[in-house]
Formats: sequence, structure tokens, C-alpha cells
Amino acid sequence: ALVLQGAASAWTVEPSVLLPEDRGTPLYAAQSAVSLAQATELALQRYPGQVVRAETVTRGGRQEHQIRVLGADGRVRTVRIDAQTGAFL
Repeated sequence: ALVLQGAASAWTVEPSVLLPEDRGTPLYAAQSAVSLAQATELALQRYPGQVVRAETVTRGGRQEHQIRVLGADGRVRTVRIDAQTGAFL
């Protein structure tokens, strides 16, 4: 894992990148209640489009999944989902 420390907070980036062609196949099983693949599906249900990047990060001591979705309108959205609860952040 890569650890970046700043003045106000610390980020840990887990090696859990899910590429669009791998969607639905978990590449890395993080110890969480909601997998990256499940979070990706939740994001696509709310914001239909193409996943351009998906990763799991630890922010403020909490794991979250960050999914970037390119919508049909050309807009890129970053969707954040709590890895424990599946709640949109």
C-alpha cells in the first residue's frame, strides 16, 4: 500500500484498481462488507455510463470506494461509497 501523509489528514491507497473491462470480476478483495465490484454496480445504477476508474482508498481511518463514471452527457462523476455500509458519501 502507498501511504501519503499531509498536514491535515493521511491517505492510504490500496492496490485495488478495477478496470472497465474487468467490471463484475473483483481483482482485489478488500476486507469490507461491500466489495469494489458491488460498489461499482451501485454507482452505475445511480449514474449510468462507463466506468473509467475504480479504486478503494482509506480516508480518515475509513475505507471508501471511489468510482469515476463517464455519463452519456460527457460528464465525469466521482462516486464515493462507504466500503462498510454501501452508503453513498
